[in-house]
Amino acid sequence: MKEKKRDGNRSPLFNEAIFRKNPVPFGDVRKYYYAGMIETVVLLAVCFYISFSAVVLRTDSCVQIPNGIIAVLLLCALLSIVGHYSRTLAGYGLSAVMGLIIVLVLQLCNGGIMLKSNLSDYGEVVREGIKGTDFWILLAKVLAVVHMLLSVVFINSTLKVKEEPPVKGMNIKIQKFREWFAKKDAVTSLGWRPSEFWMACVCLALWMLVAQANPFETGRYDYIAMILVILGVALVFVGKAYVGALCLIEGLLTCCSMYQLRFGWSLPTVGAYVGVWMALTLLFMEAYRRRSLKGEREWNARLGSRIMIRIPVNEDTEEVDRGLMAWKTICVSGAVIIVLLMLPIHEFLSGFAGSYMNQPKDNLPLYFFLPLAMLVCAWGGTALGYLCSAIVSLGLFDAIYDVSVKFSKLFLFNSNEQHGVIGELLTDRMNGYVFCVECLVLVYFIVSMITTVMVARRKYGKPKETLDN
Repeated sequence: MKEKKRDGNRSPLFNEAIFRKNPVPFGDVRKYYYAGMIETVVLLAVCFYISFSAVVLRTDSCVQIPNGIIAVLLLCALLSIVGHYSRTLAGYGLSAVMGLIIVLVLQLCNGGIMLKSNLSDYGEVVREGIKGTDFWILLAKVLAVVHMLLSVVFINSTLKVKEEPPVKGMNIKIQKFREWFAKKDAVTSLGWRPSEFWMACVCLALWMLVAQANPFETGRYDYIAMILVILGVALVFVGKAYVGALCLIEGLLTCCSMYQLRFGWSLPTVGAYVGVWMALTLLFMEAYRRRSLKGEREWNARLGSRIMIRIPVNEDTEEVDRGLMAWKTICVSGAVIIVLLMLPIHEFLSGFAGSYMNQPKDNLPLYFFLPLAMLVCAWGGTALGYLCSAIVSLGLFDAIYDVSVKFSKLFLFNSNEQHGVIGELLTDRMNGYVFCVECLVLVYFIVSMITTVMVARRKYGKPKETLDN
């Protein structure tokens, strides 16, 4: 009887320990937890692309992957995200189990998941494109195994480490470097940080490398790229690094889209892509700084005050905070979803298209980098960030819509030799998918604008009576 009572007393405590939300893991494990947050989303993206390819490449004679297997892959990838973000022992265990299931399904189902490419219905380009999915299947296995091992590390850390361990060894050197960098990277009297200055200079030098490659055929878009890059550098130099980074991204992306097929993977093309990554890193650094700050620039406060004149805010209601948090979550989640949905468009254009779709393929850099820029801006969590994310979403919509209208369809698998008899069906499926993505991007623009207004009102606005006085 005593043993039964003890077991009954332990059960609630045990359940509380299993399902209690823990803080972010301490010490060295913390950086692995943050890496795991990104890794689970990437795992979902890869599983989604594999599943998407299996569905759109189906024919009457072949079902690439059964619907049940697709449902298992996507459900396990989603549950691994939920478990990891819950920060509970049960959640970590769930995440590890889901990773194990993904590995087993990909490795053992029907002798190993693999898309068939030897069908007579498929043309040469489609066969080669399907072979490219082998890499993504292997990547999904690797990511699932890594996350499974990381989940075990998080469980062990939660059980054993109850307080922040002392900093020692290499971490002391890293901390000293961070303190030194923060001291050296302080805002100068001119309004910019040294890191921003040098990154902008590197972007400008890389653009000059691209511009000198073909100076005798300068066209309208060359001038547009030049204006955007110079404007972005100037904005960084006057302390407006956020907007400046966006201008640098757009200017260098214009160079990427112009030079990718004109010169192939030549030095100018590589310079343009390195410049875009540099500008995206600058945007991320600025978004991280603003996310860490409690306040924003003066003009953002003015924006909030002007909006507040028309729409007063009740500062005493908790519902406003909950509603605002919901809009922020929707905005960031929407950006993540768009990044996931753009992956099949990018991969099908690059791997499945063939020589009949050169014009749509010019925009491949836009379909990859613009969704990432949207996500970084929204993740920053400021009024300016949501506004910039909305503007970038319009740019993404225009990049898809312009090509789709000009060439009737973004995808046109119209070569029987290259695409086989599946070409017409594949064209309809992919263009229907593109139309749905376009509609979602427009919805995201509206959501981002609403979130911008709410953040500006809540954080920087004042009651109407105060402004009138």
